[in-house]
Amino acid sequence: MTGGDATGAGRPMPQTDELAEYLDAVVERALADEPRRNRPRPPDDASTPVGSGVPAARNLAYRAARKAYHLALRPQMGVNEELRRGVAALQGEQAAARVEIATLRDQLLALQGEVAGLELGLAQLHATTERIAAALEKVGVEVPGASEERLDAMYAAFEEEYRGTSDDITRALEFYLPYLEASPVDVQPVVDIGSGRGEWLRLLGSRGWKAVGIEVNKAFVDECRAAGLTVELADGLAWLGSAPPASVGAISAFHLVEHLELRRLVDLLDNALRALRPGGLLILETPNATNLAVGAANFYLDPTHLRPVHPDFLAFLARHCGFVQVEVKFLHPVDGRPDGAGPGDHDAPTPADQMAERVRWALAGPQDYALIARRPAAG
Repeated sequence: MTGGDATGAGRPMPQTDELAEYLDAVVERALADEPRRNRPRPPDDASTPVGSGVPAARNLAYRAARKAYHLALRPQMGVNEELRRGVAALQGEQAAARVEIATLRDQLLALQGEVAGLELGLAQLHATTERIAAALEKVGVEVPGASEERLDAMYAAFEEEYRGTSDDITRALEFYLPYLEASPVDVQPVVDIGSGRGEWLRLLGSRGWKAVGIEVNKAFVDECRAAGLTVELADGLAWLGSAPPASVGAISAFHLVEHLELRRLVDLLDNALRALRPGGLLILETPNATNLAVGAANFYLDPTHLRPVHPDFLAFLARHCGFVQVEVKFLHPVDGRPDGAGPGDHDAPTPADQMAERVRWALAGPQDYALIARRPAAG
């Protein structure tokens, strides 16, 4: 502790073990001008300061000052003790919180594993139910639950009417072929999650690539199988979660991520990274929310859409989950102009031109975008 004394402002106060000498010097200076005379010698006991012949007045002042100091110090010592106990209590609470957080983290990981297992079990149960229903139908037993089949068929008809013709979709999907052709690693097999009507699978087959579709809609699966395509009836995320590590060359998912909540979207990326071999290719296509007409209206034509996924966020999420060479490509502009990098990246000569470009982008710009990324190469 430091402070000023009566003889000089700003002078440091001595430490406790030096206080006796300090107070003795102060009192001695105060009595320096007192006339010398014979004074009775104080008793030679422990309360007498060091030295013989100490005047009684000086001894009394010394003892009083020392007592005052300790009386003043006592409350501060109490405060210090309270602070010490408080810090110790907080440290104990912090340690207990760490243990509780670790326990909760373990429970969360266990719960995530259980959820993944339940999703896989649900997909397997769905497939088993379909097989049982088919077997019962063969022997003439009427099976309830046609409402699910009706919804599958209804969604297939909706896609046929609003997504565009198969020929239009196939021509648009040719955009991705150069990425497969330029891949430094073998992209086979290509696994298409949510393969729908199978346009991508047919296009890949026509180029000689081995491809398999994963689809949960039975109407789509039946249609693809009738066309000779390889499609499994299963939940795509559950399938990826059970795929052997580094067993897939490329993974595609067209207009799927907008159907997923955030946790399942992260699971999709995590499991895709694990299933891809080093250097493997990931292709995701989804509606472009930066197009105002898409983000505010057209997106919600499909009742199974959950929410638009902003291109910047999807790119961030892919990098965060471990993908590299992440790029976003804007596709299918309404006005047919060449695709740009984004609504704020056009070099217009005047502020008016810049505003016009932003309005064009928002109303007639790209309707979709693609995220293309790779798993890091080995080594």
